[in-house]
Amino acid sequence: MTETPLTLRVIPQNINHRTLHDIQEILDQELLIRWTQVGAFMPYFRNHSVQDSIRQEPWVFGEDTTEIVKKYIKLRYKWLPYLYSLFHESSQTGVPIVRPLVMEYPEDETTFNISDQFLLGSNVMIAPILRPGTTHRSIYLPEGVWYDYWTKESYQGGKYVLIEAALDKLPIFIKEGTILPMGSEVQNTTENQILEIEVYAGDKGKFSLYEDDGSSLGYKDGHYSITNFQTEMNEGYLKVNVNISGDKQWKSQVKGMKVYGYSGDVRVENLTEVREPEKWKIEIL
Repeated sequence: MTETPLTLRVIPQNINHRTLHDIQEILDQELLIRWTQVGAFMPYFRNHSVQDSIRQEPWVFGEDTTEIVKKYIKLRYKWLPYLYSLFHESSQTGVPIVRPLVMEYPEDETTFNISDQFLLGSNVMIAPILRPGTTHRSIYLPEGVWYDYWTKESYQGGKYVLIEAALDKLPIFIKEGTILPMGSEVQNTTENQILEIEVYAGDKGKFSLYEDDGSSLGYKDGHYSITNFQTEMNEGYLKVNVNISGDKQWKSQVKGMKVYGYSGDVRVENLTEVREPEKWKIEIL
């Protein structure tokens, strides 16, 4: 797998994607899995091939490969509310969804030449495995506290860390203050997703969740909802402010919230009185 020149991707081009159509005879189990992992976090995600290339359906490589590929297809659906919201942000601001580290950390000279890891939005770090036979890799984490998405272990940033990455693991790190909308498991985008908000505790975190019907042009007539979240670290408690804009009659699919990296009291304050976030199920993990 070749490295991607992400340092060049500061223009609003959101149809970046990873496909397997040019690999042909060199494709193997490991390469299929690793490309699928990174592809799941690209704006455009697909696996296709060219005429006369070798077969590359996951089941061709056995049950283990099929299960890992299924894991990341499911993960793609889980992350769709976050990706969809990033697309809305990009349509309004021109900021790309996939970003080189230097775009968010221009004062950090270490980020200038990093081309083998990228940010999805401002606070989600994706660090794919690019070399065959690799089960560990070095990852640069800019300033702040970062959480391993899989284990929730925290790391102090401003340095490189060595991370284990078995074949079924794509290294993903979430920065403190990040607010992630995660969707329930679905088989396709026509199914209704129940959303859960994941909060990685930190001060002044913010995110705007965009929701519409996902299929029509009704959003042009105002049939959409934007839920703005913002965190505040106070003495003895974490406050999450919720502010609604867009169609006031829109029924949001948010049903709960999980909080990581904080063991104190969590308070949700509805600033618009349109929705009832106090009825959300809140878990402190």
